[in-house]
Amino acid sequence: MFIDEFGGEFHRELETTDFVYFVNREESDDNGAVMMFLKKGKELELRSNNYFATQSFMESIANEEITWMSDYFKGMIETTPEFIDDIIQFHNDFDYIETIVENKIIGIDCSEKDSGILKGFFKDTIKYDTEYLTRLKNLFPLEWSESVIEKTT
Repeated sequence: MFIDEFGGEFHRELETTDFVYFVNREESDDNGAVMMFLKKGKELELRSNNYFATQSFMESIANEEITWMSDYFKGMIETTPEFIDDIIQFHNDFDYIETIVENKIIGIDCSEKDSGILKGFFKDTIKYDTEYLTRLKNLFPLEWSESVIEKTT
C-alpha cells in the first residue's frame, strides 16, 4: 500500500504480465481510483493514474489477463460475483460506444437502439468533463441534450 499526494490509500490489487494496478478502495471517481504501473524488471513505472488506468484495469479483468490478485479482491469476487459481471458488461458497453463513434465519424448515423445506449452512457458520465466526453457531445448533440434533460428532471 502507498498514499498519494492527496492522502488516498492505494492497495496493490491486480497484476497482469505487463502491469501492476493499485486501487484506492474508497474512491469512486474513475479519474482517481486506479494507478497503473508498467513492470520494468524489478522497477515499476507509472503509466496512468486517471480514467485510462481504470479502463485498463477493467479491460484486464474482462479479458482474463490476470496473473496475480490480492486476497481482498478475491474476497470481493467471491462475495459479490455480480461485480465481475458488471465490469465485463461495462467494458463491452464501452467497446460498443466506440463502434458507434467510429461509424458516426465515417458518416453512418446511429440507430434508435444506439441512441438509447448513448443517452444512458451520457447520464452515467454527465458529471465528468473530459476530452473524450466533449468529443462525444459534439458528435451526438441530440443524445447529449436529451440525457441532460432526463438527468435533471
